[in-house]
Amino acid sequence: MPDKILIVDDSNMVRKTLRRHLAREDVQLEEAVDGQDALEKTATFLPDLMVLDVMMPRLDGIEVAKRVKADPRFSHIYIIMLTAMREVQDEVKGLDSGADDYVTKPFNSETLMARIHRGLRLSKEKSAATRDPLTGLGNRRAFDASLAHELARVQRSGSPLSLIMCDIDHFKKVNDSLGHETGDLVLKELAEIIKINCRELDVPARFGGEEFVILLPDTTLEGAALAAERLRAAVETHAFPGAGHVTVSLGVAQASGNSENLVKESDQAMYAAKQSGRNRVCVAQPVP
Repeated sequence: MPDKILIVDDSNMVRKTLRRHLAREDVQLEEAVDGQDALEKTATFLPDLMVLDVMMPRLDGIEVAKRVKADPRFSHIYIIMLTAMREVQDEVKGLDSGADDYVTKPFNSETLMARIHRGLRLSKEKSAATRDPLTGLGNRRAFDASLAHELARVQRSGSPLSLIMCDIDHFKKVNDSLGHETGDLVLKELAEIIKINCRELDVPARFGGEEFVILLPDTTLEGAALAAERLRAAVETHAFPGAGHVTVSLGVAQASGNSENLVKESDQAMYAAKQSGRNRVCVAQPVP
């Protein structure tokens, strides 16, 4: 899969110049014309690297870098600030905002490309540390960081936050009767189903073994229960290569305290789904 680069600049000439330099590279390009556009494209395109202008309308590059780096979903993105300003304090301000590198305009194309190559390499290394190698979803480390980030947001804004915990029913039988290779295929296929059924702001991850979690910002317990049921139905009707039909049990909880409580409550609800017959959704009782 080619590396993904997001070019963010309000100048059509600058974007055109960067496209020309990157045309010979095996990369996938996306463009944004201002800071707000950049944040929206970041969420949908999920770039590995961002070439980000500082001075832009609606939202400047400094603020874009701060917001991108504050979100654990985007922690792997390497940001190269691009600006015509040459003062040392402006460079320091850009780096303090979370930018990884800094290039002034007019830029030397060879120097910029060398820095882009370095940035893509570092982005891959960082992404590998937070990705489950089998399914491509975030790993436990990435989930824990996102959970802490979202709980802090809940405390600031009071917005709801819910968690779905999902476990494959009788997965040991799949491994024992069909082999671990087929078991791995089931895990990868389930991860794809989870991705398809997630919104852009949701955070899916492999929690461990055959367990998966989905963090749902701005979602009530009722909304999360509906999302969990949609996922359950999608899995039940899916034909898994080499394994046929597989089902999952899901537990749903809404944040009412710290991260340990949220994980524990969703885990207990999932266990209740297992105990009551599997292939179902159970919802944790809200804490009074």
